[in-house]
Formats: sequence, structure tokens, C-alpha cells
Amino acid sequence: TRAALAWLTQRDPTRPCFVYLHYMDVHAPYRAAEQYRAPRLAAVERLPNKRRLPANAYGLPPLSQEYLDDPRYEQLKDYADFWQACYDAGVPQVDEHLGVLRDGLRGLRLWDNAWVILVADHGEALGEHVAWGHGDTVYQGELHVPLVLRWPGQLPAGTRITPAVNLVDLLPTMLELLQLPVPTQ
Repeated sequence: TRAALAWLTQRDPTRPCFVYLHYMDVHAPYRAAEQYRAPRLAAVERLPNKRRLPANAYGLPPLSQEYLDDPRYEQLKDYADFWQACYDAGVPQVDEHLGVLRDGLRGLRLWDNAWVILVADHGEALGEHVAWGHGDTVYQGELHVPLVLRWPGQLPAGTRITPAVNLVDLLPTMLELLQLPVPTQ
């Protein structure tokens, strides 16, 4: 986020630009900051009826060293609630980054005309069908992802599209909305 905002302050403001940011905070190896990780792990510690991982659970994602060094790791690693908390800790961290990005774009007077696309590259299995992580199943938990488009004055705010869309259609849709040619291939 900091690098993107720094670049935006130095770019030629007379030329349009495209910025691609790929946040990995909610992705293995999970590496949420202590302020997000600690309260979630403490909540798991206090759970009276923790859900034990099934013996046939597979795909448990790797964890960052911060999680492995946490004294609670050995105590909690055999519980589904622990793995869910590891994943969940990254969500507010990404939210914070997106807020900083939005505020930075506002400060640069770019927000009012910015086209923002928020999309995930995949979902995450969080114990459904005994799977964890991603890339091992074709269940909705891994396939269903959000797609949010914001383009003031061009796309009506609050419009919800109910049919399923494919991420492969994102680039042609962007080009069409920008009135640029869509390559046939």
C-alpha cells in the first residue's frame, strides 16, 4: 500500500494509470500482525469445546514463523478453531490496508474518479469436506470469490449482479467499459 501510494505521488498526473495490488494477508502462509493474531488465538484458547481436526483433514496451509513461534501453537494446532483463527486474523489486516489506500487516494484527489476492482484469486477451504487451504477441491469455498467494481459516474452504486461470473471475463469487461478493443484471443 505504501509503495503504491508513493508511486502515485510521483507519477505524471496528466496520464491515466493502472495500479495492481495483490494483498497476501489472507493467504498461506498466514502472517497476520500480532494485533490481529493475538486476540483471535486467545479466543480459541478460551473456547470450552474446541473442534478437533479430523484425522483425515488435508491441505493444512503453512504458517508464518510468527504463528509457529507463538507458545499457543503447540497447544492449539490440533484444533480446527485454531486454523480458522489464523485465516480470520488476516481479514481485518487487509481491511486496514484498503482503508489506508482509499484515504491515500482521497488525499491525492484520485478517489472520486478512481475505478476500483476488488476480487480474490481463489477462496479458501476452512475445514469444509475435511479440506483446508486451496487448490485441492472444486467446492464453492475455493471457487466462489467476491467481485466488487467501483467506477463513479459509470457504474451505478449498489447494483448487484446475481448471475455467476468468471474471473476470465474480468479483462474483457474492463476493456469494454473503457471502450478499448477486446482481443479475440
